[in-house]
Amino acid sequence: MERQWSLSHLPAFCVLLLSACLPAFAQRLTLQPTRHSPDDLEVTGLTLSPGYLTRAALLRLPQSTTIVDHDPDFPGLSFHVSGVRLETLAKALGVPAKDDLIDAQCTDFYRSHYPADYIARHHPILILSIEGKTPAAWAKAAHTDDPGPYFVEHADYTPSFQVLGHSDQRQVPTNVVRLNISSTEATYGPITPPGPATQQVDQGFTIAKQNCLRCHAEGSVGGRKSHFTWQMLGAIAKNSPNDFSRYILNPTSVNTSATMPGNPSYDEATRAALTAYFQAIAQQEPTRR
Repeated sequence: MERQWSLSHLPAFCVLLLSACLPAFAQRLTLQPTRHSPDDLEVTGLTLSPGYLTRAALLRLPQSTTIVDHDPDFPGLSFHVSGVRLETLAKALGVPAKDDLIDAQCTDFYRSHYPADYIARHHPILILSIEGKTPAAWAKAAHTDDPGPYFVEHADYTPSFQVLGHSDQRQVPTNVVRLNISSTEATYGPITPPGPATQQVDQGFTIAKQNCLRCHAEGSVGGRKSHFTWQMLGAIAKNSPNDFSRYILNPTSVNTSATMPGNPSYDEATRAALTAYFQAIAQQEPTRR
């Protein structure tokens, strides 16, 4: 005969012991309605009302550790970091399967996108601590810029695809203050080229949604670090394709005050694919969101 057990059958000390051994993410995180500290992480896009997670709440989740070394964001530095994998955080928040994309927004409105396939391949980690300290405390001791309150790293990263001169890029934003839970349909739908698209346009689309979308917006989708919107890029590609291609390769060759980094690995075919994609975008109505 199967016997049903509950915690009420156990002595009090056993209940405490069992509770301490349960996985941290078995108890879902609860968003608080207001921010109480600059370190509170904003979370939006859920079926729940937008809210905030404290650093203490994030530290109660299972932590992953790795070493940051030879990272362009931290030149000449090597250090240990720890934090929460995005898939662990999604489980703790009770994110439904249909919400298959997380994006991280930074203080400068740069935005990195993590669709489910990227998360499954690369297991990005939201970093909470550097050498056991908060990013701000570590930065002060190391006499370097503060990458916090949060940033993203990977324990191991191997590019999973190559499209012309574009290799699957690590998404490693710093100064992350907000996570938005969305879907690939809601995020990539507004920037999908009108069909039927050519192979060249599809290649440009693959590159644009991983690279360009970080700084350029279409409606509420994408980053806002640049004031050039998706439709503006389309208009430039349509009316000045040569300048558009040159700008992708080396922005200051077209505009000496440009702050966008160049893409020296993008050969002529890669730039032509991006140009063709944005020319296709110029043919459709802008998204009103």
